[in-house]
Amino acid sequence: RPSSKMIRNWFCVARVLIPLIAGGSLFVSLIATIVTADFLRDAKSVTGTIIESDTKIGDEGKLLYRPTFTFTVDGRDYSVTPSAFVSPSLGDIGDQVPVLHDPSKPSNARIDTFVYTWMIPTVTFLLALMLGIIHFAIAWFSQNFRHVGADGG
Repeated sequence: RPSSKMIRNWFCVARVLIPLIAGGSLFVSLIATIVTADFLRDAKSVTGTIIESDTKIGDEGKLLYRPTFTFTVDGRDYSVTPSAFVSPSLGDIGDQVPVLHDPSKPSNARIDTFVYTWMIPTVTFLLALMLGIIHFAIAWFSQNFRHVGADGG
């Protein structure tokens, strides 16, 4: 059975680490949002074609997909394989997909979906929000409740 001193120590560590991790996550979300917005400001839309689809089994046993797609800009063909696996599949081999690309560097491209455009800013923001709520809940409980020991003190 954990002692009251061990529980207090855990709360002290949590009250320091949780806001640090939340702040770091919020910072990553801010940077990812700025980078994404900067990309979208100048991005051009074209139609691409899925030419390959890697698959793997995720941690929860779910089948994940990573489509390689091609598209043409100014008569030159580009082929891009995203770094992230997603589920569900964005299409089969031969299917056309909307693609956003950087006109100054067309190889910087992504399939125009929420998951490939906004997933990192969204997930890191939600993590920061969740940790912030946990931090304030811990702070509230530690201010409003006192441990009563076996001796009544």
